[in-house]
Amino acid sequence: MNEPLPAGQSGFAPVRTLPGILFMVGAVTVFALQDAITKHLVAAYPAPFFLMIRYWAFAAFALAIALRARQPTLDVATSRAPVQQIVRALLLYFSMILFALGVRELKLADTHAILAAMPLMVTALSAPLLGEKVGWRRWLAVMFGFLGVLIILRPGLGVFQPAAAYALACAVSLAFYNILTRKVSRYDGFLTTFLFTGVIGAGAATAFGLLAWSNPTLGDWGLIGALCITSILGHFLLIRALESAPAAVLQPFHYLILVWAIILGFVFFDELPDLVTLTGGAVVVASGLFVVWREHAASRRAP
Repeated sequence: MNEPLPAGQSGFAPVRTLPGILFMVGAVTVFALQDAITKHLVAAYPAPFFLMIRYWAFAAFALAIALRARQPTLDVATSRAPVQQIVRALLLYFSMILFALGVRELKLADTHAILAAMPLMVTALSAPLLGEKVGWRRWLAVMFGFLGVLIILRPGLGVFQPAAAYALACAVSLAFYNILTRKVSRYDGFLTTFLFTGVIGAGAATAFGLLAWSNPTLGDWGLIGALCITSILGHFLLIRALESAPAAVLQPFHYLILVWAIILGFVFFDELPDLVTLTGGAVVVASGLFVVWREHAASRRAP
């Protein structure tokens, strides 16, 4: 599960759109591999255990970025909205726990089809929580997107899987995380937010992970190492993408993770989503892309 794109601003000045898109495609591919590794590991080990080690690697990467920044390290580590930064980082950590619990029982593609509703939730929440104006077209797209989620979940038809509640809760948690990302961007720079994400998340992950310490096989230690590498590489590619293109341009390519989820689910777990899930996922993605287009159009009209 990848960290959602910073909403509202990238934190960097856009320079070259095509390289940014290519970096984004690479990031999505790496994050999809990370999710497949997570699905394998969570079948044998408690999620807090291996997520703790993943977070250690992520925190080390965030610290390295902060130390190499042009700003003094103390300035990078100082936030003007520390409480919001801490809550935001904790939301991301618990989102990862919820994702692992969901993907343990659900197909990889089914999990990501539900998570695709997260940007729609952000749009719905941005009106009451951020005071942003959401036009009727976007509200209509949000409603159609939620209809797509209901198609995937199929409540009342005897096929609803309780584990889908974890994926849905993950999407809700990520939506609030994204809302807080918009809020803290008014006070702190990208590097400060990135550092808080890694360090606070690592602290929470350690508190829970040590209680769930396990003894993986040598092969699974290798997969945990691969999980750490994909986390660092994925975020590196995401940063490079944001250096080269605006978040609004990159957001549609985030949905490629659904394609990768289908491919990796089939290759490694012999999974294929059924027609109903594909239909619901298509409705959610189409609604999300429409919202991205409308938001981009609205931002271009703004003075």
